[in-house]
Amino acid sequence: MMDEQLKNELREILLDKEKFSSLSKAFIEKAVEDEKREDPEFAKWYSMALETVTTINTNYVFELCESPIEKMFINSLLLGFLKADSLGIIIHPTYQDTDTELVEFRTHFKNFLSFLKWYDGKFKSWTGIEEYLDGEVKAGKMDNAERDYLRQLTFRYHYLRMMNSYHLTLQAKFPGITIDGKSIRPDLYFWLPSDEKIRIIVECDGFEHHSNKNSFISDRKRDRALQSKGFQVLRFSGSEIYNNPAKVTSDILEYLWNIKPNHPRP
Repeated sequence: MMDEQLKNELREILLDKEKFSSLSKAFIEKAVEDEKREDPEFAKWYSMALETVTTINTNYVFELCESPIEKMFINSLLLGFLKADSLGIIIHPTYQDTDTELVEFRTHFKNFLSFLKWYDGKFKSWTGIEEYLDGEVKAGKMDNAERDYLRQLTFRYHYLRMMNSYHLTLQAKFPGITIDGKSIRPDLYFWLPSDEKIRIIVECDGFEHHSNKNSFISDRKRDRALQSKGFQVLRFSGSEIYNNPAKVTSDILEYLWNIKPNHPRP
């Protein structure tokens, strides 16, 4: 049981980028300890991969999360994944319409899987992928943006095999779902590239905004509207998150692990 002083220290770390990054590195070092004993060369690559993904995730949290409660919750969740399932999550931003963007992503992802199969069959080795992509740019067959996107996909879904990892969209936007004339923008949206049925919304209710009757009613309308569209909705209060972020993290991880098919608990 964590005493109040330790809880305060944890809150401070979760809300400070520099302190959080330092703690994340300690979690990464712990995650690669076993790998160092079994395969030191692989451990170096694994450490680099974890650092890259964690840096991306951390940057998005501190860039996009305005609410301290939301920031505290997500950073606690990132630490939970680093401890139990190190490459189990990657964070995405959203732009205008999350559903439309996800359809576009899945189209690109399907095309990328076809590219993986073609490239593997043709070259039998991935050591020359950088030279191949650069050659395609020089030949005018793709532009720099497409090359960079393929590099990102190759890193995530060929080398790291993150197609079965949870993807977390922050501040998702659903303009087609409206409540009282306003479109819905939930706090967190979990999904999987490999399974379109996984659609989990998590709401982090702040202290003031959700303290009156109208807000309570509006929240229930939002939940029903999202559920009618096939989303599963989880809601945590600001008090829960503030008082014990580690317990909330444990609860959400338990839920995510249980709901993902063919995925044993870490």
